[in-house]
Formats: sequence, C-alpha cells, structure tokens
Amino acid sequence: MAGFANIFSMMENTAPININVGQGYKFLDENSLTTIECEEPFVSTLQSGGKSYADEIKEQEEDDWKKQMLRLQAASLSDCVSIPDSTMSSIHLEDITTIGTHAAPVDDLAEDENYSQFDWKKKTQQVLPIDAHKSQLLKLVTNHVVSIIKGATGCGKSTQLPLYILEEFKNKRKPVQIVVTQPRRIAAVSVAERVCRERNWRVGDLVGYQIGQNKVASDYTKLLFCTTGVLLHRLVKQKSIDNINYIILDEVHERDKDMDFLMIVIKKLMRSNAGKTHIVLMSATLDSYKLSKYFSHWSQSAGSFQSARIHNITAHHPHVIHKFFLEQFQSVEPTLYRKLPTPSLSKPGITSEQYQYVCSLVSTFDRLEASEAKKVCGSVLIFLPGIHEITEMHSALDEFMKSHNHNLSKLKKPQIQWKVFVLHSSIPKEQQDLVFSRPPPDMRKIVLSTNIAESSITVSDVKYVVDFCLTKVLTVAEGSNYSSLQLEWASESSCQQRAGRVGRVSEGRVYYMITSDFYNQLPVEDTPEMLRSPLDSLVLHAKMLDMGEPVHIFGLAMDPPDIGNIKRTILSLKEIGALFPTSNGEYRDDDGDITFMGEVMSSLPVDPRVAKLIYLGYIFNVLEDTVIMAAAMSVKNPFSSPYREEMDAYCSKLIWADSTCSDLIAFLNLYKVWHGEKARGFFDRSRGPSEKMWARQNFVQLSSLREIEKLVTDIMNRLRHHEMRTDPENVPADHERPIILKIIIGGAFYPNYFFRGKESGQIDEKDALKTLGGHDPMNTVYLRGLPSSQLNLVPLYANEIKQHMTFCPPSDMKIFADSRENDGLKKIEEMGLANKKDGGAHSAVEGGSLLKPGGVTRYINIRIIYVENLSRFWAQNTDRHHELVDIHRLINIPENLVSLPNGGTPPRIGTVCAAPFSDRKYYRAKVLAVKGKMVLVKYIDYGNEKEVPLSELRLFGPTLKDEDLSIRKPFAFECSLAEVTPSIMLDHHGLWSPQAIQWFKDNFLNSMRALSAEIYSIVDGIVKIILFDSDFDTHGDPVNKKLIDIGYAAFIEEHYRSKLDHDNRIRELFCEGLDDIEDDEADLAAGADYKDDGRKKITVSLVGPFSPLETSVYAPVQSVCMKPVHIDRESVNCVLLDTEPQDSHQRLLVSAFATANATSEFLKVRETTLMPNIPGLPALLCLVFAPQVELRADKDRTKVMGALCGLGYRMSEEGKFEALYAENDMEIAFDIQIPLGSDPS
Repeated sequence: MAGFANIFSMMENTAPININVGQGYKFLDENSLTTIECEEPFVSTLQSGGKSYADEIKEQEEDDWKKQMLRLQAASLSDCVSIPDSTMSSIHLEDITTIGTHAAPVDDLAEDENYSQFDWKKKTQQVLPIDAHKSQLLKLVTNHVVSIIKGATGCGKSTQLPLYILEEFKNKRKPVQIVVTQPRRIAAVSVAERVCRERNWRVGDLVGYQIGQNKVASDYTKLLFCTTGVLLHRLVKQKSIDNINYIILDEVHERDKDMDFLMIVIKKLMRSNAGKTHIVLMSATLDSYKLSKYFSHWSQSAGSFQSARIHNITAHHPHVIHKFFLEQFQSVEPTLYRKLPTPSLSKPGITSEQYQYVCSLVSTFDRLEASEAKKVCGSVLIFLPGIHEITEMHSALDEFMKSHNHNLSKLKKPQIQWKVFVLHSSIPKEQQDLVFSRPPPDMRKIVLSTNIAESSITVSDVKYVVDFCLTKVLTVAEGSNYSSLQLEWASESSCQQRAGRVGRVSEGRVYYMITSDFYNQLPVEDTPEMLRSPLDSLVLHAKMLDMGEPVHIFGLAMDPPDIGNIKRTILSLKEIGALFPTSNGEYRDDDGDITFMGEVMSSLPVDPRVAKLIYLGYIFNVLEDTVIMAAAMSVKNPFSSPYREEMDAYCSKLIWADSTCSDLIAFLNLYKVWHGEKARGFFDRSRGPSEKMWARQNFVQLSSLREIEKLVTDIMNRLRHHEMRTDPENVPADHERPIILKIIIGGAFYPNYFFRGKESGQIDEKDALKTLGGHDPMNTVYLRGLPSSQLNLVPLYANEIKQHMTFCPPSDMKIFADSRENDGLKKIEEMGLANKKDGGAHSAVEGGSLLKPGGVTRYINIRIIYVENLSRFWAQNTDRHHELVDIHRLINIPENLVSLPNGGTPPRIGTVCAAPFSDRKYYRAKVLAVKGKMVLVKYIDYGNEKEVPLSELRLFGPTLKDEDLSIRKPFAFECSLAEVTPSIMLDHHGLWSPQAIQWFKDNFLNSMRALSAEIYSIVDGIVKIILFDSDFDTHGDPVNKKLIDIGYAAFIEEHYRSKLDHDNRIRELFCEGLDDIEDDEADLAAGADYKDDGRKKITVSLVGPFSPLETSVYAPVQSVCMKPVHIDRESVNCVLLDTEPQDSHQRLLVSAFATANATSEFLKVRETTLMPNIPGLPALLCLVFAPQVELRADKDRTKVMGALCGLGYRMSEEGKFEALYAENDMEIAFDIQIPLGSDPS
C-alpha cells in the first residue's frame, strides 16, 4: 500500500512537483499543449485483411494430419506382427482403437456393481420420435468418430441419445465417460434433471451437471451435462480429450464463440486422440452438410479424409401450424395495409403503421375465436428486436384497447380484455414468470418478447406468433475494437425456431410481418458470433492451448474471423497487459507471449478487462470487493427496472450507489448488504420481511444476486490455484477503500476514459445562470414548449406541473415564467432537493440581515454558536450581543408569555414564539412542523432545531407588544467557509469528515476568543466567510487555509453567483450595506401561490425537465474522438450533473464497456464510474496505467503540459516512427502544472 500512498502524496503536495523521466516516458519537442482537438475522422491503420489466410492454414493442417496418421499406421503395423496382412487391410483405424480402450482398467464385476446400484426402468411411457431410431443411432455413434444428428425440437435427442449410449455400456459392463454440452446454464441443469426424473435417479450420482465451478457430480457420474464454456476451459487446460469416451455438442446451430472455438479445439485434439473419443453434433436447424465437411477426418481404409456421417430424425408435429405472410392477411386492415412500408434488406426497422397493423391483427383473433365458439382465448407471442420496440408496441396496444373497447361498449358487445406481458433481459425474473400464468377465459395474454423466447423460454399456451423477423446482435464496429448492437433481419433458421413456439397443445398460427418474397431473401443462418464480436477471451484460450499462433488457430474455424479483427484483438490484449509486445523476443502484431496476468485472465469466466479489475484488486489488497464487482458485471444486471417503474428503480439505484457515482460500487454495496442480511437471518419471516419482498422494495433481482454469489465462489476458487488471496495483515483503512476502488476501476478499464469539457459542449456557470434568469442552477430546472401567448396564463398550469413533478413535494416547489424566451421557457425551483432547508434556514437575510446594525464594513466580529458542518454553521455578530441578552431576559419573565389558545391549538407553520431548551429556559423559535403532540422548532437566534412538547410552547404576551419579538430580525445567520471543500481522501461522498467537524468544533464553537470574519459573499441568505483567529494562528493565515494545510479540506473556486457578489462588493467599495441584502427566496416565491380557477382550454406538451448543469463527456481516444458519447440509461450517471461548474479542472468518467451504435455515429457507455474531483487525477491515471507515455513539454522545457498515451511505437523498415495501436492512442492536456526536474533526460 506504500505505492498507493506515494501516488496520492503527489496530489496533496502543494510544493512544485519534479518528475524524472525514465523508462516508458519520452519527451517530444512540442509547443505548449492546452487543448486536444480531433479535426478529422480517424482512419484505422488495421484495415480488414479478409479470410483468405485460412485456406492455406486448413490445407496445411490436413496435410500434417495425413502425415501423422500414416506414421501412426506404420508404427501400428510394426507392433502388430501377429496379424496377417490379408486381414490387416480390412481393419479400420476406428476398430483398432475401440471405445474404452483408453480408459483405466476396471474389473467388469466392479463396474457391474456400479451400474446395478441404479434403477434402469423408464418411469414414463411417453414415446418420442427418436425412439424409432435407437438402433441406428447407436450403430452410427459407435462405428464413426464423428456423427451428426439433425432432429426437430422436441424429438428427444438431448435427453435420450446420451441415455442410449449409457445403457449400451451398462449392458456391456464397460466404463464410460459422456459429456454433453448445452449453450445455456439453465439448459444444462434442466436437461440433467429431466433425465434423472425419467429414471428416478438423484442428480449428481450417475448423471450430473456442471455450470462454472458449480459441479453436481460424484465418482459414480458417467454422464455429465455442462455448458459449452465448462468443457472448453477443461480441454484448454488438459490439452487432451483422451479421458472422455463421448463428447456430445447440442444446439450446434447457435454458433456462439465458445461453440466455434470448442470445435476448433476438438479438431486439434482429435489428431492426437487416434479416434478413441467419439464426437456427436446435434441440432434442429444446422447446416449438416457444411458441418459434415468441416469435421471430415482421416479414414485409413479410404486413404483420404472422409466427411462426418449424418442422420436425420424425422418427426411429425402433434398439431398443425399454419403460416401466413403479410400479403396473405392484408384483409385485416386494407387501408392501413396500403400504408405499410416496403421492407429493405439494408434498412431494417418498424414503423408506427406496422405497430397499428399488429393491433388490428390481434383484434381479428378475438373475432376468429368468437366465430369458433372457443372458450379459452389463445395467447399471442410477438417477437420484437429490443426494449425500445417492445415499449412502442405496448403503447400501441394500450391505445388500441382503449378506443376498441370504447366502441364495443357503445355497441353493447362483449369485450375480451388484453393483458400484456414483457419478456426482456432487463425485466425482473418475477415479472418474467408471470407470462407462464393462465389468464381468465375472457382475457387474452399477449407476450412481447425479444429472441429470449426463441429457445430459452417456452410459453406452452401460445396459439399465435407474430414475427417482425428482426433481431439485435452485438457486432464489432468495422475498423475498431468497439462493439455495437445492430438491428438486423433475422435468419430463416431463427424464424423457424420462433414458429416452433406454437402448436404445443393445440394448432397454431404464425404471422410474418413481411412478404413471402422478402422472407426468401433472408439469410439462411445467423452470422456466427466469432465473425461479429470481440475475440479477447478466445485469443487467450488460443495462447493457453499452445498449439500454434492465434492466427493459425482461428484459421481452423468453420467460418474464420477477419484477420484484421484478430490482430486488433491481440493489440488490445497487449494494451491491457495480457500479452507481451513480443513473441519469442520479436515484435509481432499478430502474436505475443502471454503474461502471468493473461494466464489469470484466461482462467477466469469473465471478460479480460473485468479480470484485470480482479488482478488489480489483488495488488491493492481489496480482492474480495473487486471479485464481487466483476461477478456482478458478468451476470444479468442485479438491479431490476420493472416496466413502467423505471424512475423509482433509478432512484433506488442511486441509494445503493451511496453518492459514489459508480455503478460498480452500487453492485458492491447491494451484494454486501444482501449477503450480510442473509447471513444473519434477516430474511427469516419471523424476524423481518421475506427475501422476495425485500427485493421488490429495493428493485433488486434475487436470481442475479444468487448467480453473483455462485460466481464469486467460483472465481475465488480459481484464484487460489494462482495463490492469489487477500493479505489480512495489509487491509486498507475504511476511509481509503472507496478511493482505492475507484483508482483500480480507472486502471482496469483504461482507455475507456471520457472527459468533461468544452470539447463535449460543456456549459459554463455564467451561461447556466443566464439560462435560469439568475436563479440557482443547483435547485432549479426548466421546461420548454409553452407558447409565448400562454405566459400570462401560467397560474393555470402551476398545479398540474406540480402533480407531474412527483419527485418533489408540491409544497417545496415554486413555479415562475420567464418571458424572455420566445418558446415560453418554464422554470421550476425545487426548494429542498439540493441543500434542503427549512423556513428559517435563511434567517440571516429575512427582511434584511442583522449582521451589523447600520454602517458598512468588510469584516465583522463573530461568535460561532452552532455547527452542522464546515459548509453550514451559524454565527452571531458579537457587536449585538447586548441586544440578545436583553431579549433573553424579557422572554424568561413569566408574565411576558402566554399559553396557546383554546387549550393548546397548534400554531401555524412559520409562527415565531417562545420554546424551552434543555436548560429549561425560553428562547425565540420558529415553528417548522407539527407532529401530533410534538412540535419541531428552530431557535432563530442560535440556528439549531429541536422537538418540544406542544404544551410547552408559549406566545409573546401583550407586555412585549412594543418589542415586536415575533418579527424582530434573528441574531443567528448561516455561514459557510469560502473557497474550501471537503477532502475526498477522508470522505468519498464529498462530505465533511467527522475529524474535520470535530476539529472545527473543538477550536471555534462557542469560543470566548475574538473571531474575525471577512465576508466573501452573501448568496441565498448564506454568508460565505474567510475566518480569522489571531490567537489560534499567530501568522495571520485564515482558518480556511489551515484546514487545507492539515488535510481536512481542499481548495475550490467559488461558484459564479458567489464570485459575482464578491466582485460587486469589491467594485462598489463596500457601499452595499449588509442590512440592504434582500432575500432571494422572496423573489422566487412571487409565483408560488397560483390557484387554478378551472379555465383549462388547451393541452400543452412541455419538454423536460432540463438542468443547465447537465454535462456531457468526450472520448480522447483517436478512433472515436469526434463521436458523441451517450451514457446508458441503466447507469447511475445517465443524468450527469456538474455539481461544481465553477471548477475548471478535468473530470473523468470511466466506463467498463463502450459500444458503438448501429451506425457507429456515437458511443454508448455503461457500467460507469465518475472519478473523484481531484486536480490532476485524470492525468495521473493515464500516466500510471497507459502502457507507454510520451510527455509533452512546453517550448522552454520547464514543465510538462500533456502526454500522448498508448501502446507505443516502433521503427518501420523505412526508418519512420510507426504507432503500434494508433486507434487507441490518446492525447491529453494536463490541468495541473508539473515542473520538470533538473535532469529531464
């Protein structure tokens, strides 16, 4: 941790900083660098290299395999001298190495005892299509090294074929090991459970499963279901398939990255396996011919490579499925049909007319079933590409239902109610589970789903499928390493899968929202994931496999990726430290030796950059925290965002983030609270709310939390293999941990850095104040869209606007109109959202300040009487102390006070009366709230608040009439120390630390010493002061500076309104008396008491609310420096407000993931973290975590002005400097001065 302390000593040090330039740093002779501009779009140096490289690789691989097999044949013949030549020619290589010959010797009787422990009788009499093919399939998979089985969904291939093989070996009393892969975790578990349920076996005995490190198996297990990734990790680690008899790859058609790479690995390992392991490939919609050619293998008898054998399982669907294309149901709404757009292969999308047409289509289902006298309404499944389209479709259905049912009610016809459900990955599991419920007979269930319902989730009662034939896929943006979510037309294969969702319990209907001609133009299969997504994890697997260079390995894929994508991935891995720049000591742009960090990354089931977060967590000894954050980023979002409850969900997420402005720390806080409460039994029904209720209240997905828990255990177990554990002797202090975590986040996700600044359209504070007509940007928002002609009718709209602003209590809201804007700019001041104050908070300026009775002065003598923190404390002017003593004496004369009227009727809010304090003496107090028999009051001459019994309040009697104590100005005024802010090193929330508050109280609260305050400004009734205490500091330095010197505070510029007031005071030579300061709140309140007189004539659509403090960020990385940056709506930083607009230092937002939009016009960032506002921190993070840095000096070489950060450069053959990874180079200007040392060389 010493290194971490040294890093931050640089930021806290106020002395000049000297940097000695060493390895990894280089100075270029550049002029002073102040801003970074990207004038032209960046052109990638890594252009697409095509896929032709793979042809030569595959040809060479086949030739090597052939030679190897011929050598093996020769060796086998020399060892088998007892076999006559006449018979040897008829023996296949597959027959020489029969099933099980490679397994450890097992006594037949012992093996028979293992099998005999289990009941082999089938518990269900269900006949499946695959049963008729049993003998053929067993012969196929036994006699051939590679077999391909194509069968429709539901034919039984996933459950029955593994059982056929297992039973065959049981009958022969032979040992066997069968591994079956599934593309999804849920499928691996559910298939294993289904197989065991069919034979009444316990899961984990003869049949088990493994997902991640969660393995439910035993020594008896002979059939293991697992995810594709589990087998891939196992084979990469073992580099052998010899201990497995059968590898069955199910759902091969999905072609995700792991599946394609697993097939590469199996093909490589088959060369050394000599046919001892049998490979079975299964799917419902695969291109069997293409797969057969890919898995061709050497046949000794034929003396050539033979394609894999194929077997088709024909199955008849139990119910008829009718399919209709758009032209076949145009009679649904002929007029609207003619308005439907002609679909375009290059421009996929959905128009409003198409949404409306589907609504009319669903309505025809009502009439169709009414004519058929159906008692139950068939459910409708509508496939849509994403959540935006789901929302649009939902809105269209809602509007249609309202108008349609209204018409039916006028005609007195029976109505069928529609109940809409949503299936999407962002929807909580509890909401998703509702789609499986059975609706009442007079209600139709309509399910709006993405392709999640294509295969992962089955809704059995679906009778109608409406398919827009669209999907969204993650694709690497051309010429970059950024991925994007592209809207594309679905493949015929996917459309067939979707059509298979109907006809399970009755006949079904499928309606395609495209014509049959256009359907025939759709691609036959989906684009394999390997061709369109990042390859980081696979490149690391290729390095760990150690069977050739990455390009060579990928060249063996069924559909090889573009070589440019491979090279770009390798450069990216070098940038994050997973690969060395060189391979065997020589620089290669298509290869690099793997580092220890790369080995760790390869072993973890998370993205390499997320794995780097874990690695840095180990270095800084916060390993467990980073593992939790990494696990949360690798599963479905643990925060739920229920449909149409997004705002409440967002507010809940802000609470979990705990003012850190970090999605990752929000994940961490959530998991720790849930895990801790669960451990102490908080969710036991007898002691607290149920776990489900707690999750609903906090907008949390329990299923995701449980997945995180399993993944955390999985990752920690894997890390132990690398001897990576937390050091209990060197744990960071609690106040250090938040800042350490943010620094680690910055290191893990370099170069996903995004800066606040004018380059991204940042508004300055003066413009913000102008936008709001001089009102405080910290608590004012505005709406646009009100016509100018309506400005005089603003009172009519006040109450309605308040109703829509549900996040702010109407009583705390004030509304006014600004006629200077042509569009009728509306502004709302949210009194109470920022720096919430009660009615007496501005007591220093109520009706004029009483800081000093008459006269004008820059300094006043004060006594600090009440402290909340250093930005909010109350003081009294000591020159008026005698007045306060007189008032206190008068109040405490019993005959001067009277009891409340009518036996204790509560006074109105805002009434000034007399209230007792703990010393039983009475003081002036303002009523803030009444709570039953208790009253919350504020002691206006001292600043503090207290609850007192209603019965103890007193009103001022007639004898005090001449004193006017109820309207006499308060003696206490609210103060704040000027030009200081809390040290972020002591409190990551940006609040004053307990140490700083206690130090201030100990030295200045109720001090009898003379304190002098220089008035810096007075804004909103708060007096900004620079505090002096000659007895405390003999050098004359202000207390403000002392706080900075001892580390409790940091310097910060005052905000614009404060500086403006300060400048006015200086300019007018103190002519503005303190008694003349008017309360801004009175001006703002001028429009607060509008009353609605019922004259509502028109409907006005306002846009907003907006804040001038909303800020945007820009990316300094070369390849995307001109692109706008959008923060994902699920992030706590999706509305990024600049709370310190007066501070010109750089602010840094770090994103774990950045993707381009479909057209690569902008970047979308998610899992974001806003770095602390520490001057120089962005520059420091770049210097620490960039692989190479070139420092930019000013022309006199006296100080560092900026740096070029990136992977570095090399000398080309032409003798020119050539950037290694120019796309990700970033040039940054420093916002702090860093003087050069005496020897910059």
